[in-house]
Amino acid sequence: MIRQAIPFALAAMLAAVPVLAPAHVIETNARIGQAVEVSPGITVEPLRVIEDSRCPQDVTCVWAGRFVLTARVRDHGRVQTVRLTLGQPTLLGRGRLTLDQVAPERSAKGVNSRRYRFGISYAPGALRGNNLQPMLEPQKQ
Repeated sequence: MIRQAIPFALAAMLAAVPVLAPAHVIETNARIGQAVEVSPGITVEPLRVIEDSRCPQDVTCVWAGRFVLTARVRDHGRVQTVRLTLGQPTLLGRGRLTLDQVAPERSAKGVNSRRYRFGISYAPGALRGNNLQPMLEPQKQ
């Protein structure tokens, strides 16, 4: 009797756990100084590359490195500066903003900042968690 009740109890518990499947994810490509709309009322403008320690494409590395940039975000009139790290979601209102892609690949010669292109996505419905980056201070306009 108990063995039969366990699967039903487990199924009931799993059914009660909220699943965060975003209704939609908008991904866009941007350049330094170019504002792009990632969701209605939300624009992101990459401002400056802070760190590009990615492993150059023509070099063998023991660490992949990371890429960090600052961006100006306008969220329904509220303006703030955020730090986006490649592959790490950042909380933004009731969603998450993620720097998904950076092009071109880094080379041993470096990359001119005008050549960078950024794949940025916004997914509504993010939960707060330890793996999410906090926002920086809001900017006064």
